[in-house]
Amino acid sequence: MAKKDMYSNLVIDTFTSGAAIDLLGFNSHTFAAVRAAEGAISFKVEESDDNATFVDVTETMVIGNPSVEKAKAAQIGYKGDCRYVKVTVTADGATLVHVAAAPLVAPTM
Repeated sequence: MAKKDMYSNLVIDTFTSGAAIDLLGFNSHTFAAVRAAEGAISFKVEESDDNATFVDVTETMVIGNPSVEKAKAAQIGYKGDCRYVKVTVTADGATLVHVAAAPLVAPTM
């Protein structure tokens, strides 16, 4: 039996490469790029506390490989503390997906 209810705490949406994303209310973030044909996919992540001044995140704030040579899909996680991020994805023709999770709670019966 599941000990935590993840289903009720996820938000899945597309995002625009390079646009600011407000992370308020969530504590876990995954960004994915999915494309029809194999090719290079890379992610650049910037963070900001005020949605005005963005700086590149350090490697320790990214989970996963931010650059793959040949794939149809790739993903990274962000584990920083800033409220806003910009994720710039280089992958021709890719669909971009952001999965955000709120703090997990015990399931209700």
